[in-house]
Amino acid sequence: MLKHVPITIVSDDKPGLVEKIARCIKQHQGNWLESNLSKLSGKFAGVILIELPHDQHEVLRAALVAMKSEGIYAYLHDATHTPQIASESPSLAFHASGPDQKGIVQELTELFSAMSINVQSLRTECTSMPYSGNPLFEAHGVIEPPQKLDQDELQKKLHEIGDRLALDIILTE
Repeated sequence: MLKHVPITIVSDDKPGLVEKIARCIKQHQGNWLESNLSKLSGKFAGVILIELPHDQHEVLRAALVAMKSEGIYAYLHDATHTPQIASESPSLAFHASGPDQKGIVQELTELFSAMSINVQSLRTECTSMPYSGNPLFEAHGVIEPPQKLDQDELQKKLHEIGDRLALDIILTE
């Protein structure tokens, strides 16, 4: 029986790292389904979702743990249930940008949590503002609202956060 199994990985960034993980997955009859991998400050980190025969689970786990000797920290988590049926509520995308400051992610996610909104993906980065060179924070994400979300109320609360933190926050379907 095939199960969907997540793998988390953290390592110093180096050429061939993703290939090494992919080869190990394939050698243990795994099928790479989805991933989100990134280089951050010289480290390489991410999550990979694979499909794996049940009898290969512990063998692959041991093979990934053995990579620790090469400075690759990969962990095969317990098998998950099969993928969920798509939600009846459409996902919403958001983009926030403005001067970098502490607490931006906390403010946004606190609002989402309070409104029972699930964060499906979140990507953030800090760059420089044109001309001034001051730090510019940007967040791009996809959220899954509950079926009975008052989207006008969400827009209002995002606008309040934007005003308080000098952010432009755009919400789109």
